[in-house]
Amino acid sequence: KDEAVNNARRDRGTLISSGLIAGGALFGVFAALTRFFGFEYVCGLPVTTLQILGVVAYALLIAYLYIDSLKARKL
Repeated sequence: KDEAVNNARRDRGTLISSGLIAGGALFGVFAALTRFFGFEYVCGLPVTTLQILGVVAYALLIAYLYIDSLKARKL
């Protein structure tokens, strides 16, 4: 394949991944602050359902990263 397209795809994937990492870090700080101030979130769903939803969300993020990286064009 064309090397310029591969480089553009890699750069786009890196950019998206970096954004997801930064968002995760910001949410971690938010979650720590809410716990520090005494807010305790209680979910009524069973643990198994939450685990399945987590795996589905993770798979969707992987699919998004893959598909969106393929949309990159050479510069």
